[in-house]
Amino acid sequence: MYLMIISLFGNDIREAEKDPMLEKPNNVIVVITTNGMATDVVEKIISNIKGYELGLEIFVIKEHRDTFSYSCREITVPKDYVCPNGSRNKMRAMQYGNEWLRTEGYGRETYICHLDDDSMVDKPYLEYVINHMTVEGGQGCIRLREFGRHLFSSLSDIVRIANCEAWCRHYNKGNRPQFVHGEGIVVRADVEQEIGWDYGTYGAEDLIMGLEISKKYTFCHIPAGNIYIAPPHHGQGFLQTEAQVVLVHIQERREGSEAEPAHLSLLYLHVHGGRDRADRPGIALDLYLDGYLHHTSDPARNHPEHNWIHQLLSVRGAL
Repeated sequence: MYLMIISLFGNDIREAEKDPMLEKPNNVIVVITTNGMATDVVEKIISNIKGYELGLEIFVIKEHRDTFSYSCREITVPKDYVCPNGSRNKMRAMQYGNEWLRTEGYGRETYICHLDDDSMVDKPYLEYVINHMTVEGGQGCIRLREFGRHLFSSLSDIVRIANCEAWCRHYNKGNRPQFVHGEGIVVRADVEQEIGWDYGTYGAEDLIMGLEISKKYTFCHIPAGNIYIAPPHHGQGFLQTEAQVVLVHIQERREGSEAEPAHLSLLYLHVHGGRDRADRPGIALDLYLDGYLHHTSDPARNHPEHNWIHQLLSVRGAL
């Protein structure tokens, strides 16, 4: 509640105006990572960014099986590309894109604004990165651009926006990221190349990137503009997204991050939407995690320290 009150009475416009204009604007590129299932939405994102008339390069990272031709530069992940740490899916694609951009000469002079294939940033957001940003990474706050066809995922993302207003805004200002979302995360290219996206974990690569940046560099709050998201259109997509976030928070705590049990409990309540042990979303998430732990083919499940997943279920039992 305290953080929400701060966010309601905070004034990001004044903060943005305090930041000096750079003598030499940053080179900013926009990178959209897609699995090829929303080509029309990606094209709309590209069209909107071009409409800002900022002269930014736009890239789409896509899989080899995606035969659609996007109206920007494409980075195609080879079928036989394998990450050293075994990362798959989106992390695999982002790691390949990271390596590709390095070979093309993008480095310290360039900031990368990452977007999912269902998210958008407005013009003031990009203008701030171009004209004011000096630290190595950062992110602004999210807004809901449309409701999904799945009611629960839409309601959950409304809660997610409220959480971002409080947690992202407050903690990013102090270089202590607690919530980091993939939509609109901005990273200086050389730092992204140093850290990479090959974490070999179960999703939530955005949160890990924010935490890794803050350990050695600075991860800030971007005070201008907004990031616009759309919720998953089905329940499975909702559960996958929320489970990834909570799992990585648990893992980071196991590895020595600052997340506290109370914080994890709040995260779990965010996923479940309440304390009722009979609530369907809660049961569904438990089943999802149980399936991941006992039936998945993911090599991570055989890791000797995989029992940290049980900590999440114990958090639920303590509520």
